[in-house]
Amino acid sequence: IGATMLLVALSINLFFTFGEEKNISDLETMSDQWAIWAVIMFWACGSAFFSTVLIALFTDSTPISSRSWYISLLFMNSEFVSFVGPLISLCVNKHRANEDWKRSDAEFVLMSALVVMIVVSIPLTKVDDDKALEDRKIYFRDSVVASRGLSLLRRMQPDERKSVTRRQVEKVTQCKSNKNSMREEHDDDDDELGNSASEIEICHCEGLEDEYKNFLFETQRPFIRRLQRVFCCWDHVSGNAIPMIIVFARLIITTANGFTGAYIQSYFVSEVGVSQTAWDVLRVLTPFIIVAGYFTCAIRAASNARIQVIFSSYIIALISLFVMVLLNGLLDKTYAYISLPLYILHDVFMQRAAPIELSVLMDYSPKAKRGMWFTL
Repeated sequence: IGATMLLVALSINLFFTFGEEKNISDLETMSDQWAIWAVIMFWACGSAFFSTVLIALFTDSTPISSRSWYISLLFMNSEFVSFVGPLISLCVNKHRANEDWKRSDAEFVLMSALVVMIVVSIPLTKVDDDKALEDRKIYFRDSVVASRGLSLLRRMQPDERKSVTRRQVEKVTQCKSNKNSMREEHDDDDDELGNSASEIEICHCEGLEDEYKNFLFETQRPFIRRLQRVFCCWDHVSGNAIPMIIVFARLIITTANGFTGAYIQSYFVSEVGVSQTAWDVLRVLTPFIIVAGYFTCAIRAASNARIQVIFSSYIIALISLFVMVLLNGLLDKTYAYISLPLYILHDVFMQRAAPIELSVLMDYSPKAKRGMWFTL
């Protein structure tokens, strides 16, 4: 549906693009102004449907053990290509700086976009929920820690633990619903590894979603305990409340970013004295720095330190913004050379934890409601 709406939006725009030659500046007096609004509405709705469904299906099809990494790769790819559009626009504006733009001037660009979207939409018609991983196959190997073999696995060496979890992954796909026979196997097996594997297998057959959420929450418990003096009610937070907490936090953070992002360019250009060319170069280079931040964040989060990564990223971003504001007025000529790196640091650390935050949100959201939570 989303891809269809995007194609309709482009088609409407193309239909009126082939019409009468008029300047873009005359848009307010054009009789077909309603078509432009239709294009905008179709484009917005189509993009929302398109991205929400794809992200939900993407997370459903990704094993939890590598979900943070794949989401980080998705963000890296988006950040890499985000500078291509502004770069092309900058080159075109430099080339046609003294000319009036006609509506037909965008004909080639719109046709190219339509062709690309059609090519991409064709294979996407074969993507549906049936291609996603099954519920019991989506849990990653370390989720066995959430089973009744928790204490035994913690006493094992990493190599032994890895062998047990690998056995479990092989058994999960062949898990049978006869729990009594598994319990008998568990009682007759004197080997501790066999006992652990049998218990884990029973746990998977009985449904591991709640167990897995508790496991994810318990892995962050040592760090959470260090924050108890600040967040006295944190111990009462359940795994089901994590999506609401993340959405509420994103609402506050996005609102705050809107305050700074709307005026940051005019502030640096008008108040600090940064040239427009230097600012454009900075905006072109920033995505590469953010991609490096995504990469380091994904590497750090691979050790089940996702909450720590998110928390520390926001703390560093806020500190850099506070220092930038604090130094305003204290420094004169050197303020621009200090404030720009501080702003880049703030921008990078404010965005670097976004893939990990989305990964946590998807892990704690039920499969049927991941699209809803992502939209929020």
